[in-house]
Amino acid sequence: MIHLQTPSGKKTQCTEAELYERRANGQLEPGTLYWRDGMDQWRPFETFFDDTDAVPLRDGKRCN
Repeated sequence: MIHLQTPSGKKTQCTEAELYERRANGQLEPGTLYWRDGMDQWRPFETFFDDTDAVPLRDGKRCN
């Protein structure tokens, strides 16, 4: 599960597939942060899609 926080502080959760869908539909507000288990800090959602330091998924695939 991926946790999101908008610049206004609203927090939601979504799956990786939902995050890609939200991005494709323009539903992610600039400045939104993401976090999931294993990460030491929140990161801008844009880095989720190109983050080479991303936390691996359980099946061994990277989240990007």
